[in-house]
Formats: sequence, C-alpha cells, structure tokens
Amino acid sequence: MFSPDGKHFAYRYHAGNQDFVFVDGVKGMAGYLHLDGIGVTVKNDPIAFSPDSSKVVYMGFNNNNDYLVYGGEESDAVPQILEGAFSTVGGHYLGTGFGIVHLDGKILKLPNVVRNRDQATNLGFSPDGSHYAFVIRTAGVYTLYVDGMPQSAYYWAGAGGSANKAATAYAFSPDSKHIAYFCRSSNPAAGNDI
Repeated sequence: MFSPDGKHFAYRYHAGNQDFVFVDGVKGMAGYLHLDGIGVTVKNDPIAFSPDSSKVVYMGFNNNNDYLVYGGEESDAVPQILEGAFSTVGGHYLGTGFGIVHLDGKILKLPNVVRNRDQATNLGFSPDGSHYAFVIRTAGVYTLYVDGMPQSAYYWAGAGGSANKAATAYAFSPDSKHIAYFCRSSNPAAGNDI
C-alpha cells in the first residue's frame, strides 16, 4: 500500500509462522503471529498510513497479547482495537477496545473508567489535530471526554444524522478552540432538559 501522498509504501510479508511489516523497504518490529485490524483500515488491510502520511500504524499479535506499532515503536500490550481514528494533521492515532483508550500507542489514564466494563466510542480529533475527544459509557451514563478529561458537569445526550460517527457525538469548531455537543445536566435538580 502507498501513503496518501504517494511518497511512502508499506507491505506485510509472511515468512514461516510470522508476519513482518516493511515500510519503505525497511523491516519493522520483530515478527508477529498475525496482524490485527486497527479500526480504520481500508480493504481489510491491517496496515494504515495516517492521512498526512507521517506515520504507519498496525497491530501485531504475539504471546496472547496485541501490540500497537505506531511510527515504528511498539506499545505495551493493549486489547484488540474495536474503533480507531486518525487526526488529519499531525499523524495522531486514537484507538479503543474493552475500556482502554490509547493515544499514539500510549494507554491513557482516564478517571472513573474501568477496563472491560466501560466502553469508549465516537473517537475524533479537532481539525488541527491538537485536541481529541470520545464518549465513554459507564452503567448507562454517557460522558464526553476532551483531551482525556471528563466533561462531568454534563451527560452526553447524542444526536443523529451524520455518516461521521464523531460528528454525531460532538463538533469541534473550525479553529479547534471550541467543542459543542448535545447534553443533559448531571445535576438531578436541573431536570432532564437537553
């Protein structure tokens, strides 16, 4: 596969019982038993370039664990990725699975989130790639997290009508300085108004 700008290429090479990834002709991390998807791939290819062509991302499986390889560096063991998103600028990658959210291969420490219980979804980035957001469901309550911090004064109320999942959850302003979303007050005295 070629990068979006056409200047780089990456491919999977299977030898023996291992998968290797080559980027621009250079062999990447050690071999993996197999490669898994990262939630944003095209044509079921487990290798993806960021939209700005600056990073290659793939998930390798070894020793009963998945490892995200981001820009040539292997992460700590992470759960299988159920949803992933790239920033359009800066090559950042946000992924989630089984209550774990990671940014650029580093697991985020999120307040009030329990692995294998809570679920993150609607991953997205601001237009300039400097901010990220997602929604976490905990016991039926949905909370928007911006840059890893819960917006706990409000519960996310959702909205529909867009093919872009992140756009149904929130919208960043074009200058990336603001975020808007439909919500309810987390204060029971405020009622249930949106």
